[in-house]
Amino acid sequence: MTRHSAPVCTWWHAVLRRLTGRVQPVARPSRLTVPSSVRTAYARESNVRVLVTGGAGYIGSITTRHLLEQGHDVRVLDSLVHGHREALVDDAELTVADVGDAGALDRVLRGCDAVIHCAGFIEPAESVVRPELYFRNNVAAPLELLEACVRNGCERLVFSSSCSVYGA
Repeated sequence: MTRHSAPVCTWWHAVLRRLTGRVQPVARPSRLTVPSSVRTAYARESNVRVLVTGGAGYIGSITTRHLLEQGHDVRVLDSLVHGHREALVDDAELTVADVGDAGALDRVLRGCDAVIHCAGFIEPAESVVRPELYFRNNVAAPLELLEACVRNGCERLVFSSSCSVYGA
């Protein structure tokens, strides 16, 4: 496990539990008791089709990998402004487009059960210099995403944030 993987895994388990009702067991030191809800995986749905926005970024690519390992159908929407195509697992279906692109959203959301939104810009210093860019990407574009979810009958959304909203 890398230095950053523990918080990501904790976050990931909460997301997976919320979306599917099942969790991948977590390796814990023997002195801790692992609750049976974590040890046992029960699925309300066997496979979930999930759209991960920003799926070529750090958190998005890890989320995508975990979803694929659990057997879910994963689609990725990423503009590749900050993400990297190389970060994606080959099994993920990549659409290169902006989160505010209504046409692209309608294409990738068709048949999706859930969205995990990781496509926000997170650089505090840049947001002060270019507030219009951050407003467009972090406020206006997610509104288009929400409208596309409604149009396509996708009722589950995980809105991922970052530590920079708290001031690092």
